[in-house]
Amino acid sequence: MTACHEAATCTAVSRALHDLGWEGQVEEAKTFARRLAGFVALPATVGAGRVRILVFPRCRSVHTWFMWIPLDIAFVDASGHILARHDGVMPWRMLSCSAAAFVIERPSALLALSARGGAGTIFGKNKKLA
Repeated sequence: MTACHEAATCTAVSRALHDLGWEGQVEEAKTFARRLAGFVALPATVGAGRVRILVFPRCRSVHTWFMWIPLDIAFVDASGHILARHDGVMPWRMLSCSAAAFVIERPSALLALSARGGAGTIFGKNKKLA
């Protein structure tokens, strides 16, 4: 992860990423501009095709307005437990989870599989976890 403000947050993010099975270059969306723009102004991958993963600290609600690709979105509590996971979220959607401490987003893995010829479908179904 690039810079983490607190060790507890870094631990929680690492735990959540492990439980989600997500790998890539993790970046924290700290500023208002970065949080607002999200993936609109960023390429989905970084050097050598590594997937970019954005972490939104102190966040309970996200939107996919103006996005050009579907996103996988996870709402996570302060301990790193996944509260809700939504795969293949299309542009122009809003999602929220009142108990979330932070949100993690990445370009949809199912889209990436489809681009490589692995999956027969591009988008997955949303999953809500207890």
